[in-house]
Amino acid sequence: MSKKYNDSSGSGITPLDSVEYGAELTRLFSEKYGGQTTVNQLRVIHSVLTCLFRNGPDHRCTTKWIHDDTGIPLSTISRAVAGLVENGWLAEVPHPEDGRSRIVGLGPKSDRTPADIRFLGDWMLKRSK
Repeated sequence: MSKKYNDSSGSGITPLDSVEYGAELTRLFSEKYGGQTTVNQLRVIHSVLTCLFRNGPDHRCTTKWIHDDTGIPLSTISRAVAGLVENGWLAEVPHPEDGRSRIVGLGPKSDRTPADIRFLGDWMLKRSK
């Protein structure tokens, strides 16, 4: 499956850079908060952040998108999202056009994440030079 990539910023960041960014963010997240999360939860967080990074902060990241991105079974994604919502890392709402699907985004606890995202953004820019 071909992944869509939005480089409207003109930053020159490639899809591979985006994947490396997500992997580095997952590593940082795991170092800081890993004792509170499972591997599948980290993969889901990585996928949500990748979705938002590639498509913009207002994009609707669905559980189906996470499944397509990660290959994790939908039932496992649902359990991981439920735990992350309960802990405040993610928020989810029903999809307005498809009641079976859920839209997943960053939750109230993710306000700690912007500093990490800025750090990683700087890291990616340095790598692309």
